[in-house]
Amino acid sequence: SANTTYTHDHLFMNPERPDCFQCRHFYITWNPNFPRGCHAYGIQSQQVPSIEVLQADGRECMQFQPKPRTIKSHSSHYKGVQDGGQ
Repeated sequence: SANTTYTHDHLFMNPERPDCFQCRHFYITWNPNFPRGCHAYGIQSQQVPSIEVLQADGRECMQFQPKPRTIKSHSSHYKGVQDGGQ
């Protein structure tokens, strides 16, 4: 429930909690007071949004979606370094 008091370990050391940094809804805000945000829940906070959700709702985040995996080609980016800049 929203009135439950959670221990530090429960909030921060739970390996089953979704990793906001790996979620497609997570973003970094321009607000230094609330630098982390979640588009799915429409929140900005000082801590990761999944902890805000747990504290407010008493349940783990239900909106986690992994970021799409992208394959980055470094060959064109590093071409100048690899071939001596030619």
